Amino acid sequence: MTPAVLHRFACAGATHAVRTACIVIAWACAGSLAVPALAATNAIAAQASLSGASAQTAADTLRLLPAGPLVSGERQSRTLAWSPDGKRFARLLPDRIELWQQSPQQRIAAITEAPPGPPAIAGPGNAASFYQLLFGPDGKLHYIANGVHGWLDADLRRGSGPAVEQISSDGRYAVSTLRSQGDAAPAQHVIDLATGKTVCPLPGVQLDGAAASFGMAWFAARLPSTGPQDPAKPLAVCDLTRGKTLLVPLAGVSFRAPVVDPQGRWMLAGGWAPDLSGGRVARSFVYTLPLDADQTGQGSASASSPGSDLCKTFACGLPTARELKTPMPLEPRVSPDGRWLVEPAAQGGIALFRSPSMQHVALLQSPAGERMQPASRLAFSPNGQWLAVQAGQHLYRVDLRQSSPALVPVAIDARIANLHSIGDDGRQWLLSVVKHAEPTLWQEGVWHIAP
Repeated sequence: MTPAVLHRFACAGATHAVRTACIVIAWACAGSLAVPALAATNAIAAQASLSGASAQTAADTLRLLPAGPLVSGERQSRTLAWSPDGKRFARLLPDRIELWQQSPQQRIAAITEAPPGPPAIAGPGNAASFYQLLFGPDGKLHYIANGVHGWLDADLRRGSGPAVEQISSDGRYAVSTLRSQGDAAPAQHVIDLATGKTVCPLPGVQLDGAAASFGMAWFAARLPSTGPQDPAKPLAVCDLTRGKTLLVPLAGVSFRAPVVDPQGRWMLAGGWAPDLSGGRVARSFVYTLPLDADQTGQGSASASSPGSDLCKTFACGLPTARELKTPMPLEPRVSPDGRWLVEPAAQGGIALFRSPSMQHVALLQSPAGERMQPASRLAFSPNGQWLAVQAGQHLYRVDLRQSSPALVPVAIDARIANLHSIGDDGRQWLLSVVKHAEPTLWQEGVWHIAP
């Protein structure tokens, strides 16, 4: 799993109590998904017409100003993240991690070496390669370097853990590849980082890291196909509280990335199924968590279901699911409180859905009326009440507490401004900027909405 893929998990599965500072999503569309994605966005427009959801805009413009001194350098951070108390922020750079105190602003720690452990991924010349950075609710900073879990606590004490590939945003769990005695090949497990023990074993295949999701007490992942002729594989769903793994097959459906509610109440899954014309049609299903206990168990899935060979060693089941009349778009992003789902690649704007109904409630469009570029970055506030959007070099803010949420333009005096996160009050932002007067210098830190 590459650092670029793992970076997408910096805040996956955040809970309301986890005051992580950033939920930043970078978007890319593979050519093979272009036609299905277009069909999904057309469905959004049709659903908006039928449900009465309207296109929302706002005319007022807000302005961002530096809240204090900015950190300067030749490269921008991959991630800027706030500590739970908002008094510190961390910078993730390719070759190091820096922890900064905000008032007075000063660097209080720098991590330039990978923690001890087996170097699963090494940088050039065995240099440390850093990726995935997040704060846990206790203020402990978690990161992965060369495939090994490292941490820095609130008192600046350092420690390390096992080799891992993805960490849950509360810092409690991780996906790790382990080789057990007698196994022909390494297998992936969800482990407890405090003890290093397995919580849920997973089928002995490499998971598609871009198609896995942590939520409160739950983990779900799409099992990858090994080739174009390989039958569609089931979902692997892990109950982290009970330590149980369940495979959920769905005949004829090639699953895409599942989405687990950060609060652990539902799971959204779907994918593509063949239609009568020889093409593909999108289908989406909502599962209530916990999954139906009376409909699970080893051998309960049909022998002809995809992944039935895996059911010989793993429990398989067909828990109750509600199929949505209008399929959800590809890989929607969910707010930390689980109330909102966002599709930034919708035609003409940003599609907003409300859980658990998954009903489309608004198409957020540019107040100026011009066609928006697809959102390149999104950031929910940790409390789920605010959404910050970067579309090209345009910034917007959405107040999700309003009955009719709308995009409000946010101006900033900068040549380039890249979004990382937004605070609980909607006023504090973490940004990487290049100013007009200093076009070769990146400046990073806290900005605030002018009164």
